[in-house]
Amino acid sequence: MENLSKESSRFLENLRLYLISSGKNETETEAIVEELHDHLSKAEKQGKNVKDIIGQSPKAYMEQLSGEMEIDFKAMARYIPLIVFGGMAYYVLGDMIDGKRSYSMIELIGYPALSVAFLFMVAAGFRALASRSWGKVGEYSVCGALGIIPIAMFIGLIFLDRSVASPSIALNDTAVLTATIVPILFFIGAAIWMKTWLFIAIPAILFLPRLVVPWLSIGGETSLIVESVLIFGGMAVLLFLMNKKDNNKSAHHG
Repeated sequence: MENLSKESSRFLENLRLYLISSGKNETETEAIVEELHDHLSKAEKQGKNVKDIIGQSPKAYMEQLSGEMEIDFKAMARYIPLIVFGGMAYYVLGDMIDGKRSYSMIELIGYPALSVAFLFMVAAGFRALASRSWGKVGEYSVCGALGIIPIAMFIGLIFLDRSVASPSIALNDTAVLTATIVPILFFIGAAIWMKTWLFIAIPAILFLPRLVVPWLSIGGETSLIVESVLIFGGMAVLLFLMNKKDNNKSAHHG
């Protein structure tokens, strides 16, 4: 946020995050943020701050503003299936690479249900992060919970599937081919639609080592170590490139 103090910039960023994660229209949200940006810019020149403009705590203001805005059901109808299907695409493609050829009813019902639950949990977590001051420890704790809880949920589902007998569906060769191609096409389509190569880069980093390592003349723990090094190394390179791109943008605008 140009021409604003750190406090005001953070408030506007948190407001945007809160409204978007509350299902509000993105265009309307950006218009509100831009209007507040102008008000805060003028107010700071007069020695005022965020509370002088909004007249209440940031949390109360965000909740009030969110309550006055309608939920963008059209956007949710687009993005929720995209996110849920995206999560399932990672899961299914990984299974196909690992040679899995059947799914139980518990898996077929449980994984989509957990994906939806995780989506709403992330939205709630983002709203909590945006609406109050947590400090670094608090922010890391919330983000850590958002990472650990879904893993625990999926592990719990795996144990449930192993403990409770349920009907299963075996995949024939056509189904396996479809379950492999459709996720790949999804990642390519999402990258084109969202105009970001991350939808291709992240799956490539996660899955290519699992395809390459078995062809190497290594086995046992060594293969697991090599696979992990390739994945974490790939992620490190990706983060480096993203950070470099952001720095170049900042330098250009500066």
